Amino acid sequence: MINKFSLAFLLTYALSAYPGMTPEPETSPESEIYADIETDKGKITIKLYGENAPATVANFINLAQKKYYDGNLFHRVIEDFVAQTGDPTGTGTGNPGYLFNDEINADSLGLHELRVKESPGYQPYIEKLASAITARKLKIESEEDWTARKAEIDAAYPAIYNRLLELTVKDLLTAYGYRYSKDIVSAKMTRGKVAMANSGPDSNGSQFFIAQRDLPHLNGLHTVFGEVTEGMEVVDAIIAAGNGKSKILTVTVRQQ
Repeated sequence: MINKFSLAFLLTYALSAYPGMTPEPETSPESEIYADIETDKGKITIKLYGENAPATVANFINLAQKKYYDGNLFHRVIEDFVAQTGDPTGTGTGNPGYLFNDEINADSLGLHELRVKESPGYQPYIEKLASAITARKLKIESEEDWTARKAEIDAAYPAIYNRLLELTVKDLLTAYGYRYSKDIVSAKMTRGKVAMANSGPDSNGSQFFIAQRDLPHLNGLHTVFGEVTEGMEVVDAIIAAGNGKSKILTVTVRQQ
């Protein structure tokens, strides 16, 4: 969806949510918002989805204006997957001192209709949920009990697992604690999309990643808040270089 939210609006939003940032002059509400990320491998330009991820974009603008991202390494890069950055510690554990909620519409991603059995990428979630339900059903309360009662578990687990395969992906992820909104339109995780890294539901901070290819198994798990419009060859070069071998120099947010 074309971004119709002005940079000034998002900065006002960020001022209320994240005190201490500096506002910009008023600009046209019909303009689109971009972030130019200068790296030591070249420039990446991102169009930000202010309309459909307003809190996430406001947070990104706030941190960019505070120069939080300057000097950050691309600490986690995986070939044919993602380039991740946004952690000043370079360890993958850093955050800005707060966490905020996801902005995802599972229905606009089609997850309310997609069955888990048709989506092998969500397999780990099914396995964990089936194990948890099995443990609850058999009243298993410790790892020792789990090991000792393996025969009972092996008998109960398959039926539970097979029933879960009939769930929609939305139902599965909701069981994990993800909460979805119907007031926005979420973009699918395709090549060039920019999304928040997290450690589970509602655990966004500062870290984000750029998808190197289509990643449908991440739909519904991460807030997509922008897309690369120029510089995907730079992303590819960052990933080719390896973990911690590339860094952000500056981030500039602009409107056009």
